[in-house]
Amino acid sequence: RRCNLHCEHCGASKESYAEELTTAEIKKVIDDISGIKRGFFGATGGEPLIRADILDVLAYASEKGLKTGFASNGFLIDQQKAREIKQAEISSIQISLDGDAAIHNKIRNNAQSFDRAISAIKNLQEVKIPTVSVATTLTPSNFDQLETLCDLLKKLKVQKWRISVVMPIGRAEDSGNLLLSAS
Repeated sequence: RRCNLHCEHCGASKESYAEELTTAEIKKVIDDISGIKRGFFGATGGEPLIRADILDVLAYASEKGLKTGFASNGFLIDQQKAREIKQAEISSIQISLDGDAAIHNKIRNNAQSFDRAISAIKNLQEVKIPTVSVATTLTPSNFDQLETLCDLLKKLKVQKWRISVVMPIGRAEDSGNLLLSAS
């Protein structure tokens, strides 16, 4: 749940989570999963890349025959990190993108987050990650951005786009103005 950003609709936090599983505990879970069924092992957050061992964990899952992936805000995926992701044999990365630069940066509470997300998409495509997708969380502030986002994703040659509504938990619950209404 740790994260480097402070998005208005997220329940994650910059705090440390002492109750996180250790690397060995996660590998045990992967062993159990891979012994039962060949499937998908994914990481979400917050921002999974904050966890120092995340690429090792995902590489381990890949070695055990699981397809792997994670959801990211893209902020930490420079060219070097994209190469490390490729080397870990991660098959799917989902980058969050919530509107044009002004809207996305406002939602993500960071003036660089839009440019970093776009760079992450390009960096991942450049190293040929099999699936680079985008996730958008709809709120009243970005609802009218769908057409703009669609055009941008076409230009970026993004093949998959997941659109979701805000779940009223964490900061989204506290804010009270992020839910879409029928009117």
